[in-house]
Amino acid sequence: STHVVVNDLIGPDFDGVASLHLDPRGRPSYIARRGEQAWVVRHGELDGPFDNAAELVSDARGERIVALVRSEEGWRADDGSWASEAFDYIGDLRFSRTGQLAFRAGREDGDLIVVEERVLGPYPEVKPGSLAFRGNDEVVFAVKSSEGVRLLGDRMASEAWSEITEIATDPLGRVGFIGRRADSTFVVVIDGVERGGWSYAGDLVLGQRGSEA
Repeated sequence: STHVVVNDLIGPDFDGVASLHLDPRGRPSYIARRGEQAWVVRHGELDGPFDNAAELVSDARGERIVALVRSEEGWRADDGSWASEAFDYIGDLRFSRTGQLAFRAGREDGDLIVVEERVLGPYPEVKPGSLAFRGNDEVVFAVKSSEGVRLLGDRMASEAWSEITEIATDPLGRVGFIGRRADSTFVVVIDGVERGGWSYAGDLVLGQRGSEA
């Protein structure tokens, strides 16, 4: 059996636990299993059971804890008091600086980006791991189609590239990425401005004061 112990306080008995978080007040949040059922513990409070539970993330203040939970209808993002609609799959849970939740989801008609109650799409394929917030609550993400890969967002749509990697954002609202052309040259694009044409580029970082490396 497995227990989470915090300051000599022993939590419930489970077969196993994962994704353990402690908030600033020392309260634990985690995913657990007992037999064939899954549970979510948020700030020490038990929620469940569910058919399955996966990724668990916290906002910057440690107040809102969101887990991926599965029932007969499908996967949902669930914070204990709110749950999204059900999807075939969910991934890439992200919190903005102001606490907005976004994630990548999928169902029969295509891939989606969900920002709280707002649903963007469907798209042919949203590239896993590409979802990010720029500034406060604007999202950007890469979409693959027969034309190539484009970086899309609330106020932007890039040209199509053979590949897009190294997506970077900053609190100022800037967004950059590394694009690879059909001739295998690499270009750094920051807020639509292209730089270079190299045989390789990687490790793009946007600085906090408007610089980049």
